[in-house]
Amino acid sequence: MSRQESSRKGEDWKKLSRPNVIIRVRPQAECGGHQETDDRLSVEIRLHSWTEDTISIEDSHQVREYTFPRKVISPEASQEESYKSLLPPLMEKFLKPPLSDDSKVNNAYNILLFAYGQTGTGKTHSIFGPKTSLSQTENQSDWGVFPVTVSKILDHMATVKHEGIECILTVGALDFYVGTCVDLMNNREPVEVDEKRTPLGYKELQLSSLEELLSFLETILKARKSFGTRMNEASQEDDHDGSSRSHCALILTLRQVNKENRQCLVNRFTIVDLAGAERPSTTGGERMSAFEAYIEEKNVLGQLVF
Repeated sequence: MSRQESSRKGEDWKKLSRPNVIIRVRPQAECGGHQETDDRLSVEIRLHSWTEDTISIEDSHQVREYTFPRKVISPEASQEESYKSLLPPLMEKFLKPPLSDDSKVNNAYNILLFAYGQTGTGKTHSIFGPKTSLSQTENQSDWGVFPVTVSKILDHMATVKHEGIECILTVGALDFYVGTCVDLMNNREPVEVDEKRTPLGYKELQLSSLEELLSFLETILKARKSFGTRMNEASQEDDHDGSSRSHCALILTLRQVNKENRQCLVNRFTIVDLAGAERPSTTGGERMSAFEAYIEEKNVLGQLVF
């Protein structure tokens, strides 16, 4: 989902684009995920089949085919294949530099990408990647959407600098949990949200290298609220810390200035790892109900398209 804004002097308009849905099917895991052994937790709705743009779900009565996805990513797809299916059209808009012609409009984009799904379906894995991959800058093939996005932005900044465009990239991290918003970069201090549902006063960190990115990720992943449930137990064997119990929003702001004509363009890219929404009796944890979680997610996403 993206929002386009006009930056021409005297104009004030915004255009919200139609959201695109991409489904990633995770492989069946040997531990964690949905490998329930208790009959009371058996999953009656099963994945039947899929194509590149359809997915079919089977229950005890029938098979239903859904055609709403723009693309379906198969269980065999790697992290690299997954983000190549997601990022190119978004990055093309986000990285567009300021125009050199003063008579034309600089269109700013606010982009929102969020991972939604049941507990244990791989949302955090898709957004961040496995923890072991975030300990080094050399091997990026297992990185998730967020670190890859930052890497692409840093490459862009280095390229356009030789074209007379100066860039500053900043990042903030917010955690939404049971109706509260806290700053993961500031010891989980509460963050206010104004009448326009815009988060105010959260800490932002300037990023200029991959080393700074990995340090940032280490900080927020430690601060994020996470614990295991019966549907997605923490496991030391597969480098898994348990299920994410809160909505984590990573807010990237790219400021670009054309030094020749002083045209400035500010784009924002928000990436959200939503918590799963299940009944507490299913997960074995203290959770919101599915309806409460749905309302919570709508509020969170409303606050982040700003």
